[in-house]
Amino acid sequence: MKLDPRLAPLVRARTGLAIADDMLGRAIRQRLRERQESDAEVYMARILDDESEFADLLDLLVIPETWFFRDPQAIAHAARFAQERHARSGAPVRLLSLPCSTGEEPYTLAMALFDTGLPAQAFQVTAVDINEPSLERARRGLYGRNSFRARDLAFRERYFQPEGDRQRLTERVRNQVRFRQGNILQLGSLRDGAPFDVVLCRNLLIYFDDQTQGRALSHLAALMHDDGLLCVGSSEMVSAMRHGFASLGVAHASALIKRQANTADPLRPPPPAAPRRKAAVRPPPPATTLPTRLRARSAPAPLPTAPIPAACPPLEEAQRLADAGRGAEAETLLRTLLDTDRSQAGAHFLLALILPDARAAEAERALRQALYLEPEHYPALCRLALICERAGRLDEAGRLRDRAARIQTRAGDDA
Repeated sequence: MKLDPRLAPLVRARTGLAIADDMLGRAIRQRLRERQESDAEVYMARILDDESEFADLLDLLVIPETWFFRDPQAIAHAARFAQERHARSGAPVRLLSLPCSTGEEPYTLAMALFDTGLPAQAFQVTAVDINEPSLERARRGLYGRNSFRARDLAFRERYFQPEGDRQRLTERVRNQVRFRQGNILQLGSLRDGAPFDVVLCRNLLIYFDDQTQGRALSHLAALMHDDGLLCVGSSEMVSAMRHGFASLGVAHASALIKRQANTADPLRPPPPAAPRRKAAVRPPPPATTLPTRLRARSAPAPLPTAPIPAACPPLEEAQRLADAGRGAEAETLLRTLLDTDRSQAGAHFLLALILPDARAAEAERALRQALYLEPEHYPALCRLALICERAGRLDEAGRLRDRAARIQTRAGDDA
C-alpha cells in the first residue's frame, strides 16, 4: 500500500508525533479491517477531511496506558501543593491533566484532593486529551481490573461501587473533573479561563522532538500561574529545564516551576542555605502510604526537598542532581559509576537524558547500552526512537516505538 504523502505531515502537525510510514500503514490497514473496507486510497482521502475518522485512526497510533495512582509521588506532591495553596489564598485551585487518556489520572487527582480534606468547592480538575473515544470512556467512569494496578487499593473502597465485573466511580469524584477534547499544541481555548495552579503532563513530551517539546512547554507555561506547579515524567525533566522551567528538587515527583517565578514563594522548598527553617521541614510520607488518605493540616507547611542520606546510592544521587538541574555534576558521578560497573542500565539511561542535543551520538550509545542490558526498558526505547526521528531515521524510530507499544500491551495484559 502506497501512503498518501499528506498523511504523515498531517499527523505531525496535529499531534507533534513523527510517525514512521510502516506504523501509519499498519494502523490504516487495521482501520480498514474494522470498517470492512478494502479501498485504501478512498479511506486515506477521507482521513484528510473527516475529523472523526482521523481521531479513530489516532486511537491506533497513540496508546493510552494508565491506571489509578500510577505515579503516587507526583500525585501526592500535587495534592499537598494544591491543599496548601488553597489554605493560603482561600481561592479554588485549578488543576490540569493532559493527556488524560481514559480518565484515571484526573480522577486520581480528585480523589487525592478529597483525601487531603479539601471540599468540592475548593478545586476543579480539567482533563484534556486528543482522543474523543478515550474521553467518552472517561466520562462514563466505569473501570475494569487493569485500571487498579496500584499497590495500595484502599481508595477503591472509598470512591467506587462494584458494577458487575467492573467498578463505578462515585458521582462525587466524577463531578470534580471536566473533560475536553484538545491538543497540547492547540490549547488556545483553555486560555479563556483563569490560569491553572497545577499541571500534570507526564510521559507525553518524550514522544516529541526538541522543537516540538519547546512549543508544547510554551503552551503549558502560558496556561499556568507564574508560581504554579508542573509535573512531568522523570525522563522529561531535562527537556522541561531546557525550555523555561526550573526543578523544585522534590524526590520522585518530577516537579518544576517557571524559571522566572518568585523564588521566595512559600510553596517552594526552602533553599539548603537557610538553616533557620530546618525545624519546619517535614519529610514527605513514605512511598508505600502515598495512595492512602492524606490528612488535612490546619496550616500550610513548606514542601521540602527530601534530604540526601549519607549513604545515598550513586545512581539515586545522580538522579537528584539531574532533577535539580546540576547536569554536569550528575554526568561526572554517572561516568565514575560506569567506570566501575557498566552493568547498570539505569545509569546508562540517565546519562543519555542529561546529555545536550549536541551530543546526541553519545546519548544514542548510552541508550543502546541500556537496551542491551534491559531489552524491555520502555523509557529508553522511547528516547532512542526520538533520537532516530531527529536524525531522519523514521523507519527505525517506528520499530522502536512498536517495541515499546508491545511492552506496554503486555504489562496491561499481565496486570
